[in-house]
Amino acid sequence: MAATVGLPPDVPRLIDRALAGSEREMLVATVQRTCQPVYLPDWRAPELEPRLTAWWELLEGLAVRAIANLPLKFQGRSVGVLSLAFPEPTEFGASLQDALELIANHLAANVGAALDRQALRRDRAFQDRLIAHAPWAIAYIDRDRVYRLVNDAWCSLSGLSREEAVGRSYAELFPEPNPRLEAVFEFGRTVTVTGLPMYPDPDDPGRLRHWDATYCPVPGEAGEIAGVLVMGAETTDRQRLLEAERERAEAAESASAFKDGFLAILSHELRTPLNAITGFGSLLLDGTPAEPLPEQVPYLERVLQGADHLVSLIDQLLDASRIQAGQLRVHLREFDVATVIRTTCSQAASRFADAQVTLIVDVPDDLPPLLADDHRIAQVVDNLLSNAAKFTPPGGTVTVLARADGGHFLCEVADTGSGIPEERLETVFDLFVQLDMSSTRVHGGLGLGLAIMRALVEAHGGEVGVRSHLGSGSAFWFTLPVGVTPASELADQVSR
Repeated sequence: MAATVGLPPDVPRLIDRALAGSEREMLVATVQRTCQPVYLPDWRAPELEPRLTAWWELLEGLAVRAIANLPLKFQGRSVGVLSLAFPEPTEFGASLQDALELIANHLAANVGAALDRQALRRDRAFQDRLIAHAPWAIAYIDRDRVYRLVNDAWCSLSGLSREEAVGRSYAELFPEPNPRLEAVFEFGRTVTVTGLPMYPDPDDPGRLRHWDATYCPVPGEAGEIAGVLVMGAETTDRQRLLEAERERAEAAESASAFKDGFLAILSHELRTPLNAITGFGSLLLDGTPAEPLPEQVPYLERVLQGADHLVSLIDQLLDASRIQAGQLRVHLREFDVATVIRTTCSQAASRFADAQVTLIVDVPDDLPPLLADDHRIAQVVDNLLSNAAKFTPPGGTVTVLARADGGHFLCEVADTGSGIPEERLETVFDLFVQLDMSSTRVHGGLGLGLAIMRALVEAHGGEVGVRSHLGSGSAFWFTLPVGVTPASELADQVSR
């Protein structure tokens, strides 16, 4: 800002243009930076610095002899510089300086206020842009339930334009009452809702669009509730995904129930003829009503073996179904685990003899009793023996080892078979995973035995594991806790 005293009115403009370089920086910028006035009573005075001589031609042409530069200070900050030019040498005495500073202070107050208003307008415009382009729906409703502000996202969600919404009441725009909005006005507390069906879907008029919304009270100057700020985001896609997922879960549960019922019926229908085959086959083999011919005995034995195999497959399917449904049951009682293991090995001896595999049983007599389901533990051991017999070549060895130490019982079945690839070890205990997955596999089975074994052992509070290397055999093991199980754990285990 520049002014002249006794000079043509265009002098400030010419000075400003001429002093736009280093000379202007020397005076104006210094005044603005230091907030201290600079007075030049006579620019021709010999004590002035030589660099002012660069102004001589300009100042002589403008008939300027004295210059005063005063800072414009507003609320502790510089908002500009007042530059005054005089045609005659001027002594800037105390009274003149006071008068000039008074003028500068008055100008500074006006300039500062104008700059503040300009900054406020910029801030408000920036805030308006932030709200307008925010990805969340935003609306403000005053105490009369009239919309005073809505942004682009709210318009997109509601299907209304700003012109249609602002200045109109909630009841005019939406016929259904909003209890959440009224609760905020009544109690002054924030209300948050999720998955709220609110606005009609333009792509499907029969359905509503969903959103998550938060209703916040906005206090007035006297502490009253002046209005409610509503913020939210559309969740229609998420809600429909949740509905689809719920429908799929219900369908899966229905299919699982149907499968369980089907397996139960299938088990009953298959067991009836299998019981007849097993019963009458046993009678024929025992000589009822007449002794079988020697050449008939192997065939009858094959019939009984096949029937027993089918019964075993049916039992495995039922157990697998119970595992998936979380309904596997164990019945705990104290028993002699050494006797159970030896008996199971004895019953499997013919299986190893037929496979020409040596079975070694290393089970000491002094094993402590276990609190477990003896029939299920026998089933676990039999599953391990069955796998070992299938995958150990003729001339190989299977070793059954049992030990108890440190409050835990360990049983391990090790073979000298072909072993399991390392990448398969993590999945061998999963349902329907077969150890031999090749297209030329010669070993039967549904891939359920090891999965059932793990479920049974874990139902007793134990663990399962395997060690194996290709070409050097495998060792499957399981552990069980030894001693009396606390009542709380017992109840939990029995319900599993």
